[in-house]
Amino acid sequence: MAKRLGNVTTVAGLRAAQVSPAAVRHFVYNTHYRKELNLSEDALEASMNAVQRVGDFAERLASATGGTPELAAAADRALAEVEAALFDDLNAPNALAGLFTLINRANAELDRKANTDLGALERARAVFARINGVLDIVPDRTVDDAQLAGWVEQRLAARKDARSRRDFAEADRVRDELVERGVLIEDTPQGTKWKLRR
Repeated sequence: MAKRLGNVTTVAGLRAAQVSPAAVRHFVYNTHYRKELNLSEDALEASMNAVQRVGDFAERLASATGGTPELAAAADRALAEVEAALFDDLNAPNALAGLFTLINRANAELDRKANTDLGALERARAVFARINGVLDIVPDRTVDDAQLAGWVEQRLAARKDARSRRDFAEADRVRDELVERGVLIEDTPQGTKWKLRR
């Protein structure tokens, strides 16, 4: 990137594009610090999707009621992998790989029916917190904008009304409008839940 070429972005520009700090950190960590960074829309989009996945996992781990011995073992392996990567000339891409390996393995263990081991769950939570304490890529999903929250609730009510009238084209249009503003929605048996994409 060079100012004279006109291909420069700024922090304000990234904020305007709704790219979270966690996604920027993920993007930077994806390339070893000794190599050149290539900032592109595709790379930022991939990082935004990646931290969305990390955030979803963080919420799932926080609300889980138990784990398995394999969950604790996966956490310990991931911690060893991440620490080894960081001690190897700050190899952040390999550290990220260790974290995502943990997410894959942990999700598989949390899906098992026999996940009642509270000690294993606490170990996984502690390891995940330790890794994120260094990488800091769990996105902030708090909504501190009351006006935005009110608008989202109003649009969700309009979508619900359109669905009750079987006007699915309008319901889809409202959903697209929400997604355009960075709002992710999920229809559940308990109703529609939403969160900001970070």
